[in-house]
Amino acid sequence: MLELFLRDTGFHVDTRIYLDRKQIFDYINESAKPVKTISPLPKKHAFVKNLQYFASHDTNKNTLEKQFSYYLVCRNRELFIYVQQLRKIAQKISRQLTAISVAKKYIKEDVGTDLKGPSKGGRRIVAGS
Repeated sequence: MLELFLRDTGFHVDTRIYLDRKQIFDYINESAKPVKTISPLPKKHAFVKNLQYFASHDTNKNTLEKQFSYYLVCRNRELFIYVQQLRKIAQKISRQLTAISVAKKYIKEDVGTDLKGPSKGGRRIVAGS
């Protein structure tokens, strides 16, 4: 089971990833650049006007209620896509950490040297310090 914890306050980011309840990644950035997204919130008058317009031009969704229901379905579909993208990114991070761990194991076996890397409790990366 893969678990992702993310706290983003704009300039401070704290991310942890757990695999089978064991922490494998710990990332802190105390001087993160803000992430900008373009997703304007609807303004009441324009939103209702748009619903009325589309209701008058769509024979299947010809009421405000049906148009609003369709709007909600579309927003939920977008949320589902974003969650899927987050899942994929978390899986990719987990696979990279596993690859690092395996590579270090190979080096330790072949060279006999224990290289610095993720501790048993996970990996702590502190950016911006």
